[in-house]
Amino acid sequence: MFIDFDNDFKLFKDIFLQYGPGQIIFLKFANFFIDINVVSVSQIVNVVYSINFLLLFLIFKKVSNIETSLILIILIFLIHPYSVLPWPDYFSGISLSLFFFYFLKKNSNYNLFLSAIFLFLAIFFRSTYILNIIFSIFIYYLIFEFYKKENILKNLFNIFILIISIFFITLTYFDSLFDWLNQSILFITSYAEETKHLGLYQKITDYFGNYGFIILKILYYALNSASKLFNILNPENIIFIFFIILNFLYLYRIIKIKLNISNEEKKIVFISILGLSGFVQSLMLMEVFRNINATIGIFIAGLYFLKNTNCDLHIKKHSKKILILIIFYGLFLFGKFPTIEYKNNNFTSLNNIYFKNKKLSPETKNYYEKLNNFICNKENIIVTNISWDYALPYICEGQNLKNKNSIALRFLKK
Repeated sequence: MFIDFDNDFKLFKDIFLQYGPGQIIFLKFANFFIDINVVSVSQIVNVVYSINFLLLFLIFKKVSNIETSLILIILIFLIHPYSVLPWPDYFSGISLSLFFFYFLKKNSNYNLFLSAIFLFLAIFFRSTYILNIIFSIFIYYLIFEFYKKENILKNLFNIFILIISIFFITLTYFDSLFDWLNQSILFITSYAEETKHLGLYQKITDYFGNYGFIILKILYYALNSASKLFNILNPENIIFIFFIILNFLYLYRIIKIKLNISNEEKKIVFISILGLSGFVQSLMLMEVFRNINATIGIFIAGLYFLKNTNCDLHIKKHSKKILILIIFYGLFLFGKFPTIEYKNNNFTSLNNIYFKNKKLSPETKNYYEKLNNFICNKENIIVTNISWDYALPYICEGQNLKNKNSIALRFLKK
């Protein structure tokens, strides 16, 4: 996608942007300083994720102590040590971390503006973040209106709404608002429409219609993701389950005392709601990298609850036992730490604009060389990319096959 944008293809019109325009535009500017290719993109994402660890440590230290913050950072690292895909989730994740960093500072116009900017950037990099961010703002408003308490975040929300309104106006100016909505938000319905069970599909659509089937399929995805999240046999889930419970206990306590809390704690309430709602990013597919980036608020609110609330968890009383459990949990995660063994004699390279001499297996190189020989020597060929292979349009040197006649079959409308 970046190669298309770098060749003056138009966003949304010529390039399908499932996750939003942020990462593509960022890479466009980065290309002025470093050569952007499939390798450097992965390197950039890993640098972003690494910086996020430092930010999270500083944030955790604000609401807890150094020891607890360090332990939590190590556990998160063991769960997800590096970026597995060059996805925009990591850019949205660091945007949320920067939001929390300035949000928890003393109130000032400078911190307020930066908080709103970074909250918007989370959406700019991955559009689906608008779902849990807007939901969190709505729920926060609703709770404080119900208990008739002062909403100290009104100015923040107003600035955020102004910024995102400017974004929508810009999209409208370029006639891309509905393209953004269809490609980045409503594309979930395309996944929901896919099914191997044609008989069941026919029966459901006969009774409920096509949209009824889509709603039921999304509900199925949600229940399936929830069952995977709360599967304690997967060690990665334990830390999430623990902090989800802490957040619900915290919010229950806040509701119980009818929001008679300090201004600082009002911020923590929003962080907790934002963190819990972040699990919507794993609605269709439960993956740890989505949760790590989207739900980081549950760790901040959970740490605050443990340190500042007189809860009945008896943590200090059983601190040694808890520390032993954490050590065993960390060792268990370390035992499952992903390792990659490279043997130089098993890799080769391919002189290609897409791969940029990235190390490839001989089988992969052979596959693309055969495609090159088959496609590139023919004139006026139309490529139907059923495999949705992003490398395919660039296998012919000096020639871009991605045009109006060369399509990815997945995007065809009925």
